[in-house]
Amino acid sequence: MKRRPRPALDGDKTVVFDIDGVLADASHRLHHLRKSPRDWKSFFADAAKDPVKTEVLRKLIEERQYASITLMTSRPHNLAESTMRWIRESGIPDCRVEFRRSTDHRSSEKVKEDILARLGGPSRVTRVYEDDEGVIDHLRSLGYCVIKVD
Repeated sequence: MKRRPRPALDGDKTVVFDIDGVLADASHRLHHLRKSPRDWKSFFADAAKDPVKTEVLRKLIEERQYASITLMTSRPHNLAESTMRWIRESGIPDCRVEFRRSTDHRSSEKVKEDILARLGGPSRVTRVYEDDEGVIDHLRSLGYCVIKVD
């Protein structure tokens, strides 16, 4: 069953939530990234076990009353099926989900900059919930209102 996002209306505002580290508690799998080289395959394979951060989910539901919600992730698109299953099983309401292209190896900062530009840029994206300091600094330098999630 495909999830259908709430259609955006002309002039509609969007609030964006990152997935890993923001909605999904990825702390149990961070050890995969502390290795050299980083083990991205295992990091993403363990994502299905992430608990949802209930306080962030409550904020998403609150924000949804006033704006369209988009989930944004640096996960490659080839993980879309397992990610969408996790979203459904975590009780996250229907919303648009934007992934990194599977062949895109640029930094998360650049990937997310492009995703937000496609969503209409700072004039339409009213808030971004993010945990990565580098991404936060970059997006703020572009004019986005970014809320840091620990």
